[in-house]
Amino acid sequence: MCNAQVAGYPTLHAVTAHALELHGVCLPPLKKLRAFPGNLWMTANWLGSIESHHDRGSESAQCLRPVDSCLLFRREGHPRRVPCGNPGHPFDFDREPGSAIHESVVLLSGLEASRLVPLLRKGLCPAPHKASEQSVQLCHLRDPGMEMVVCPWGQPKRVNFHFRALLKFLNGDSRYWPEEQAELAKFLGILEPTALLDCVDACGSLSESKGVWDILRDKQVLALNGFVKRLTRRGDVEDGVLPPSSELQLHHLLKRFFVRSGELNPKTAVEELVKLRLQMDCYRGSSLEDLISS
Repeated sequence: MCNAQVAGYPTLHAVTAHALELHGVCLPPLKKLRAFPGNLWMTANWLGSIESHHDRGSESAQCLRPVDSCLLFRREGHPRRVPCGNPGHPFDFDREPGSAIHESVVLLSGLEASRLVPLLRKGLCPAPHKASEQSVQLCHLRDPGMEMVVCPWGQPKRVNFHFRALLKFLNGDSRYWPEEQAELAKFLGILEPTALLDCVDACGSLSESKGVWDILRDKQVLALNGFVKRLTRRGDVEDGVLPPSSELQLHHLLKRFFVRSGELNPKTAVEELVKLRLQMDCYRGSSLEDLISS
């Protein structure tokens, strides 16, 4: 899938296994995972740099450009509150960056990024009321994600946790901050005990959340690593463990993580992707391995 070509503007492609294959890169693991969101794009130039004449997927995948420069398009909404970061933690705010109404990210090649820098720095500031509502900026995917940001107006914004997790995942990265790991877990369909804390009233502590989580694993609602295999049915949680209102909250929470019926546990696909991206040395003992193997 790609957008309609407009003179003077680059062609954008959705991040899919099919689009990569059309440009000589075979990433079979992407076919086994939930589709990337429709507001994550890559330019034809980013894809063009990875065209390969090799027939073997592993060789062409090694040519896949690293995820680095990207354009962030953002229209401001009302940010969600998140816990303050711990000392030394790079995310030292109490509202999640990028929790906006509309936001899109476009992956760029290095050449495109270098040509955009002077254009963005010369960008004319729009009307004051519009400058606070929308912005576009060039940034690099580096922790904490604020280095070398070029924003033509307003204050630079961090790419939100959801996009950061997916971009790092596409890059084959294995180490994630807790906020990023929570978003990646949702994308992979893995429910962690901590996800119950803010969404199910009866799970007011980590021990209570872990107790319900263990029940769901025993009932084969969750795999051993928390992958959501199916939605809850009547009788999965014994009477008295959860009030009806919390059971309903739990059911709705699982729907957010549930990928689709018959979907396989993502552990194998994730490890295949990391291997194709030549990141296995960093994978052992990483937060990603802990997430999909626990």
